[in-house]
Amino acid sequence: FESGSMPYGQMHYPFENKKKFEDSFPAEFIAEGQDQTRGWFYTLHVLATALTTGKKPAIPVKKSEPAFKNIIVNGIVLAEDGKKMSKRLKNYPEPEIILEKYGADAVRYYLVSSPVMAAESLNFSEIGVREMYNKLINTVYNVLEFYLMFAGHPTVIPTAKEESLSGKKMDRDPSSAKASLGMTNNVLDKWILSKLQTLVKDVTEGMEAYKLVDASRPIVDFVTELSQWYVRRSRDRFKGDDVKDKQFALATLREVLFTLSKVMAPFTPFMAEKIYRAVGGEMESVHLEDWPTFVKASAGDARVISEMELARTVVELGLAARAEAGIKIRQPLSAIYISDLTLSEGFADVIADELNVKKVERGGGTGVTKQTGDVVVTLNTEITLELKAEGLLREIVRTINQIRKEQKLTISDRVMVKYSTEDALLRFVFSKYTEEIKKSVLAFSVDEGEGEAEFEIGEGKAKINIIRL
Repeated sequence: FESGSMPYGQMHYPFENKKKFEDSFPAEFIAEGQDQTRGWFYTLHVLATALTTGKKPAIPVKKSEPAFKNIIVNGIVLAEDGKKMSKRLKNYPEPEIILEKYGADAVRYYLVSSPVMAAESLNFSEIGVREMYNKLINTVYNVLEFYLMFAGHPTVIPTAKEESLSGKKMDRDPSSAKASLGMTNNVLDKWILSKLQTLVKDVTEGMEAYKLVDASRPIVDFVTELSQWYVRRSRDRFKGDDVKDKQFALATLREVLFTLSKVMAPFTPFMAEKIYRAVGGEMESVHLEDWPTFVKASAGDARVISEMELARTVVELGLAARAEAGIKIRQPLSAIYISDLTLSEGFADVIADELNVKKVERGGGTGVTKQTGDVVVTLNTEITLELKAEGLLREIVRTINQIRKEQKLTISDRVMVKYSTEDALLRFVFSKYTEEIKKSVLAFSVDEGEGEAEFEIGEGKAKINIIRL
């Protein structure tokens, strides 16, 4: 009875706050554990029914009301072995250690996206927390760092208040792109923006239905696609010489991160704040922002998403064909053939880039064939001398960039590359593709000379030395 009286007692109703209480009764939602089903939940209903019924109800409402409209019921968090957590048994990891290793956001997201928020028991696992840290927190952090690297902004951008106190005005156009996002013709931009609207819709519907698991889980799936597909497929655009396309890519990624920070805010508040500040949010905090509204998907948006799914299916089949033929992805091939399927302009380029093929054609061909459902692809696996040379070029670039990474060089560091090799084909590739190598590894020069460490490249070997300027 005492706990059921809480809504009234906490406001000393009806002796005080009468109008305030009646205006807010019943509560929008309550939250408690499943073990309160025949305790608190039941008593709240009994008292609310008793107080709102009869000829002269104690609470003057139009009709009999329950004490609350919605309920969030959590299950029980158990030890990893399924037993009750016990201080005596110490059958749980120390919370301070978990928070220190993975942060509060990872723990928070692990719990809110788990069955425990759907009234089921959860066997708490450090592995589960680590998985959410890697899948969500670390992944989105890497995407943010990638954006900042090319946007040319500091890690933290001052808020409007801090800016006012310092007396200095900062440029708040993080993308350096004045063009409208709606003008981009790149299918990757259109796809990720359509997926972003789907994310906002799914999370909003989950929150409005008080289903926190349904609301939270789409976030990690979206971040995975953002990182592993959009950013990875757009890397050359960020590094390229096409200024307009680079601006579109930056503007798109900035918009995605900005909206994502608001969507993530209830679930991972600290990471959301970091993203929001870094991309130039103008409020004091992301938690003071309005919740994003989603735009109903158009026929064009739906088509972009479906065609991108088809393109990714073709890529999966093409990669399977490469694996069967034992040909690495860095080795260019002449063509892949797709039977009886038509893709809009731009999607063929995505497939070609991802599979490292010269062209994507409709119809049949010779090579290794793979199929799933109605999608049939044939990969031409013949490697000409010219294709082999291009493959070695990619191997050389990969090797030099790995050396750069090991030396902890940044994109602002220019180098000289010296190489030596007794392999005739490797020497030919170094000579013919000098300019491409220089551009790809940010080198001032690539010359034959005194190599240092020896590396296996293709079927040959080369000694390579990198000198920082």
